Order: sequence, then C-alpha cells, then structure tokens
Amino acid sequence: MDEQVGSTHSVPLSPATATLPEPLPDVTKIVHVPETRRRIARRQAVGFLRSPDGRDAALRLVQYTLRLALTYQRRTRHRKVHERLLAVVSLLAAIRRVAALHQLLVSLLPATEFLGLASRPARIPNESKPPVPEAIPGPRQLVTQDWLDAVTRITCQSLDVASLLASNIYLFSRLGLVPLSIRTTRRADKVSDFTTLVAAAVGLASVARKRAQLYQIGKLARKNAIRAESRLEELEFWEQRRSRSHQAKVGPDPAAQGKGDRKDDDLPEAASVTELAEEERAQLRDRVRQERRTLRGLRHQLGEMWWERLRLGADGLFALYDALELSVASESVKSIAGITAAGIEFTQVWTQHFGGGKFT
Repeated sequence: MDEQVGSTHSVPLSPATATLPEPLPDVTKIVHVPETRRRIARRQAVGFLRSPDGRDAALRLVQYTLRLALTYQRRTRHRKVHERLLAVVSLLAAIRRVAALHQLLVSLLPATEFLGLASRPARIPNESKPPVPEAIPGPRQLVTQDWLDAVTRITCQSLDVASLLASNIYLFSRLGLVPLSIRTTRRADKVSDFTTLVAAAVGLASVARKRAQLYQIGKLARKNAIRAESRLEELEFWEQRRSRSHQAKVGPDPAAQGKGDRKDDDLPEAASVTELAEEERAQLRDRVRQERRTLRGLRHQLGEMWWERLRLGADGLFALYDALELSVASESVKSIAGITAAGIEFTQVWTQHFGGGKFT
C-alpha cells in the first residue's frame, strides 16, 4: 500500500495532458510602468544643460571650481597636469564666450527678419495669403512697472552685450582670427572689464532700491495686520462681555422664564448685531491672513535680494581686480569671487528652469 501511494504522488503531469481551470484570454493587457526617479532626474538634467542659461551656468561653475582648486594647489609636482588644467580653464572660458555670442546672434535673427535684412523665401505670385488674425491687445507690463526699473534693466542688458562683444573681440584677436594690434586687443579687454564693473554697480543700486521698497511695503503690511488683529481682539472682547451680560439678565435657565419677561423687539436686534459682528470678524480674519501672506512673500523676496546682492558683489569684485589690475591676493580673491558668483547663478538658473520661481 505504501508503495502504491508513493507511486501515485510521484507521477508528474505532462504539459500536453495538463489542463488549466480557465482558458487564457486572447487579448494582451498592457500595463504602463511609471518612470523611475532616476530616469526623470536624468531627463531633467539633460534638458537643463540643453538650455542656453543652464549650459552657461554649468560651464561657469566647472570653470571656477577648477580655477579655485588650481589656485590652492600651485605647489604640485605634476607641473604638466597643472598646465593642462589651466588650459582647460581657459578653454571653458572661451567656450562660454563663443556660446554667449552665438546665442546673442540667434536672438537677433527675428529683428533682422523684421527689418528685411535676412533672406526670405520667394513667394509664388498666385499664392493666396492666409487670413491675418486680429491682434489681441495684451497686458502692458511696462506701464504697471516702475519706469526706473525698466531703464535699469535695459542699461544692464546693454552693458552685458557690450562686455560680451568686447570679450569676444579680445578672444578672436588672441587666437589670430581678427587682425588687431596688441594695444587694441588690450583696450577691448579693458572695455569688457569696465562694462562688467559698471553693470554690477548698476545692478547693486537697483537691488538696494528694490529692498527699500520692499521694506516700506512690509512696514505698511505689518501695520495693517496689527490694526486688524487689535480690532479683532476688541470685537471678541466686547462679544464676550455682551454674552455675559445677556446671560446675567436672562438667568441660568432661559426656558424657565416666562415669555412676558422678554421684549419681542430685542431678539431681532440682538440677532442683527450678532450677524454684523460675525461678518466683520470674518473680514478681519481674512485681512489678517492676507497681510501675513504678504509678509511671508516679502520675506522670501528679501532673501532673494540678499543672494542677488551677493552675486553682483562677487562679479563686481572680480571685475574690479581685472579692470584696475590689482595684485594684492589677486588669484585667491578672484577665485573665491568667481566660485561664489558661479554657484549662486547656477542655483538661480536651476530654480528658474524647473518652475520653482526665481531664486536669487
């Protein structure tokens, strides 16, 4: 018996004779697997590096990181490696200048097409023109903004363009692509340094002015919040006092009191007063929340202004050493100023690229 039982359990079922309880469906179900965080982060990083601002910020950060490392490791045995890394730093600076010039020329193409300077494809004479939609008036941003802010922004952009052109002229002259004398090449370098210095000074003045405006708005918002909170506390105090006096008049058990002891006119009046008090209290609470939200936004903007001021100060210090040819701790100061400005700019561009607002 034991052998028979063991033999029945040891016989396997062949695939041909095995039957499933339910037949397999003919339709294949496709399940979408969500992307992993690593793949999403990789795609975001690639998109950031493809953008002009992100590419320039990344190259600048790598450039000044290498420069800072080479500044504090000048006494090295591998002199050839040190010289090659210095050449890499110079190459990164040249790539940044040429890429910025290319982006400037690309941004000027719509203006050349508007002025008729660029070549346009010939249109067939019998070709019908598509209907031109009516222009929808958009919001005029310059009207709502301060005119001094617009002038400051245009001035800084013009100085940046002048510095970019001068630095590229200096680069092309050093490479032998533009036949210029040594004196003209040095003048182009000086123009680039001084325009960068002036742009940093104008930016610092604009940041100081905006900080003063934010402080004024913050003082007004804090004053309004304190006024609304005091009014709210006053309403709550008088409401509690009114309720206590009403309970003292009615007694501990209002149901036991006779209806003749009350006046019918007091009930609608008390209800209307209570409704007005509740409405005013709700308005005051909304105003307090709004003012506190305004104060939080102003505090965030002041933090952004602090970082922007630090970045502009670092850029101005670097340009000051280059323009005046200062030699007191030149390499150390310029390396620290460069890595500070590059790190802040990289964080700003990264935050702005991914829709997190402007981090400055």
